[in-house]
Amino acid sequence: MKRANLKFTTIHQYAKNSFTIFEQQGTWLNDDGTIKGQAIVFTVFRVVNRKVTFLARMDNKEVAFDLSGLSDVNKVNQNSL
Repeated sequence: MKRANLKFTTIHQYAKNSFTIFEQQGTWLNDDGTIKGQAIVFTVFRVVNRKVTFLARMDNKEVAFDLSGLSDVNKVNQNSL
């Protein structure tokens, strides 16, 4: 991420069983610190026995939900983060 000059800010988190999704604002920066581009991305993790066994990043929430079996009802309360 450092080489790509990429910064993520988490907007929402969804979790159930072994899957977690982070909905994030991705910001790509030029070398001078100006913004090159921005997009909302969804990072999907699967953790088994305290190890990440799967990681994918996509730009579509429904695809992330389909892949993980999560939905809006699995949204984590921001106060508990």
